[in-house]
Amino acid sequence: MLQPTPAAAANIPPTLPLRSVAAACPLPPSPPPPVREHTLPMPEKFSGDLDKCGGFLTQCALIFWQQTHAYATDCAKIALIVQLLTGRAFKWAQAVLGTNPNVSYPEVLAKFKCVFDKGSSPETAAHRMFSLKQGRRSVADFSVEFWTLAEEAGWEEKALRGAFLNGLNERIKRELATKDMPATLSALVDMCIRLDDHMREFGGRSEESRRPMGSSNAWGHPVPSEWRKVEQEPGDDEEQPMQLGRASFRTARWRTKSQTGGGEENTGAG
Repeated sequence: MLQPTPAAAANIPPTLPLRSVAAACPLPPSPPPPVREHTLPMPEKFSGDLDKCGGFLTQCALIFWQQTHAYATDCAKIALIVQLLTGRAFKWAQAVLGTNPNVSYPEVLAKFKCVFDKGSSPETAAHRMFSLKQGRRSVADFSVEFWTLAEEAGWEEKALRGAFLNGLNERIKRELATKDMPATLSALVDMCIRLDDHMREFGGRSEESRRPMGSSNAWGHPVPSEWRKVEQEPGDDEEQPMQLGRASFRTARWRTKSQTGGGEENTGAG
């Protein structure tokens, strides 16, 4: 067996412990686990209903924003929208693509809004805001439509405040006349909602307490018969009003006949 020469043995480095080697050459960190994205569901197919146009476009825009790689081109965006169209909306898309197959997505979107989006312009929202009334609805339901139109109209808070107060019914306005008005619009809406709920709750209880016996309750169901007030029948010793009136009339007639000498008729009257 060959032995290293003293000169060669002097050049051999000493053996390092395993821990020292691991510390000197650490392993690269393991890659993080892939994050699973939450994919938004596809919107319902759009058939051309004008009231649903804004919601349909909003859902499509969210999909484009979330899945930027899948819908990076105009062709991919147009394909998704056309795939979700049906009825007269799909016929419209056929006409547009048949006339200009190389149309861009902004052009398709502008044409789509011109045909089907009739309720989201600031002018339309402002016109609807002027005629907005609470009516028989609760203030909570009324406020949902109000906030929607407020976003579309783009008015300042002072104008929105006046529009909201003008749309309330007279019952709420009378209650507000005795209250201190909040400084912000959102606080005003919240206060009106609480007032309306309070008035509806206690107003319904007072009406139920004043409801006559034997009528239906607040839900339209008839009141049980054992709860109804039974009217007492007049006794035999009580004289009926009509009988009293008829007897008085007959007595007066008999006296008149007796004074005029019509005795033959007195017997018949008696």
